[in-house]
Order: sequence, then C-alpha cells, then structure tokens
Amino acid sequence: MRSHQHQPNHFLRAGEAARVVEQITGERPHSASIHRWASRGLRGVKLRTIYAMGARRTTEKWIREFFESVAAAAEEGQAAPATEPDRLAAIQKAEQALDSDGISPGSLDDPPVDTKRRRVVRRRRRS
Repeated sequence: MRSHQHQPNHFLRAGEAARVVEQITGERPHSASIHRWASRGLRGVKLRTIYAMGARRTTEKWIREFFESVAAAAEEGQAAPATEPDRLAAIQKAEQALDSDGISPGSLDDPPVDTKRRRVVRRRRRS
C-alpha cells in the first residue's frame, strides 16, 4: 500500500485515480473513463485535472467532488432522457429553440460553402 493513498491532495495519474474510484464506489473504471470524465465530463460535470510531469493528473479530493457534483446533477434532472417520448420531447424543444433563433434544422443538412471561392465544399465519405 502506497503512503500517498491517504493524502487527498496528492496528484494521481489515471490508473491510480481508477483505484481511488474503486475505493469510493466499489468498482474500478478503466483509465480511459478517467480521461473521458476530464475531457467530456459526465452529466455536464468535468473531473478537475492539471497537466503535470507529462500527464493529466487529478486528486482524491477532486474525484470525490466530481462524484458529488454528478450526483447533484442527476438529482436536478440533468440526466439524459430515459424514455423514447422524453427523447422526442427533448428533440422537439431543441428544434423550437433553433427555430426561435432563426436556424432551421434543415439548414444543418445543407452542404458547407466556401465563401471565398463560392463553391460547395465536398465532404469526405466514410468507408
């Protein structure tokens, strides 16, 4: 057992952070989950990190704060819609917001135009 495991402000790499999460939740996430929580977040909350000694690092304290914030966001209803009717209602609400801003959902499907050369920019096809 490492001596820093009981120091909540010691900087941890993703693998070490996964072990701390396991102590808190009983389940060990993959280290990629730690990176994802820091970059994209979970329920609108991002895991606080710093870049030090060539790697992203976090602390036990920041991990605990992250889980508290995620739990609070879930209680406030910031979670993704769970049912199909909820999902469709969320889509309709988003379309109405776009419409009120003068953006039609169909315009998102229009090809991008290079205004300097006045031509349509071709999109690469995925194979």
